[in-house]
This record gives sequence, C-alpha cells and structure tokens, in this order.
Amino acid sequence: MGGYAWYKEEELIAIWFASIGINPGVIAMLLEGRGYIRTEKSVRQKIKEIRELNNLGPSSSALRLDLVDTWIELTSQQQNIDIHDLLRPNPKDQEIINQSRRAICLMSHFSSRLNQFAL
Repeated sequence: MGGYAWYKEEELIAIWFASIGINPGVIAMLLEGRGYIRTEKSVRQKIKEIRELNNLGPSSSALRLDLVDTWIELTSQQQNIDIHDLLRPNPKDQEIINQSRRAICLMSHFSSRLNQFAL
C-alpha cells in the first residue's frame, strides 16, 4: 500500500538535502522537523524518482548541482514557492546534521547556492 502524495515543498526539500550529500534517513528526520512524515525508504524512492524523471545525475548519491539547482528554481517558480524561506536552514536542521556526524554547514550551502537564483 502506497503512502500519501508528496507536496512539492517536500520534494524540493528532499532533493536539496540529497544534493549536498545527506542520506535518506537523515532527510526523513529533517522533513519530520519541518512537519512532514516520511520513511527513509519513501525518501530514497522519491529522490530516485525525481532524479530519473528530470535527469538530475547518474545516481541519487551523485546528483549534479547545476541540474538540481535549475530544477529547484523552475519547480519553485511554477508552484509559486519561496525557496529562500523553504530551504533556509534552521537551528534544528543543523542539530540533526550534527547528530548524524556529518561535517556539513547547512547555512554555507544555502548561502552559496541560493544567491544565484533570480527569486
């Protein structure tokens, strides 16, 4: 039995985090912190589906940032979603990343990549 349909916001968040090397289990926790409930398996499947439908890279662990960023920008414009607000990391996001023992500064990624968008 399938789960509930994904909101575009969830898809954007999942692909964003996957593109900076965060694994599906941690992405599921990040989504939960933002009010969405998804399993690690469903996150993995959704990332694969979006990647394949939009040719975003050779594998889910090797997404091409230029293609991901273009997809995020186009999708957010089509859906009228403010990606700056949606993807801006909060302290809870960084805490989850720190607990996963990944040396990733979310604000660094956010600042360097989101500044290029026209939104």
